[in-house]
Amino acid sequence: MVSSRVTWDGGLDQMIDGFAELAVRIPENVEGELRGFAGEWADWAKANHEWQNRTGEAEAGLHAIVIKSGGGWIVKLMHGVYYGIFLEYRWGGRYGVLRDSLLAMAPRLQARLGRAILRR
Repeated sequence: MVSSRVTWDGGLDQMIDGFAELAVRIPENVEGELRGFAGEWADWAKANHEWQNRTGEAEAGLHAIVIKSGGGWIVKLMHGVYYGIFLEYRWGGRYGVLRDSLLAMAPRLQARLGRAILRR
């Protein structure tokens, strides 16, 4: 049989203060990591898109933002040109970068969020 035991040598006030500090620190860490991730995500998309630049506008227009919404955050990668929708969906999605970049960057996002929770 496997068992475990947790022993707390501090007082209840010390434990409550520790939880209160976590409640402030973790959201701040998460937001910071998401902002860092947004920049990495946009950089990856700019470096790995499939289309050939003609004007450079589509590449320059790729950008990511972090929005605080209710009790959480939204991270968005977007095209900054009107024809971004065509790059994503026309020609069978051959020139799309949004989906591919998310799939490529998901492990980095997961690692960053793990660091945000564990960091003091």
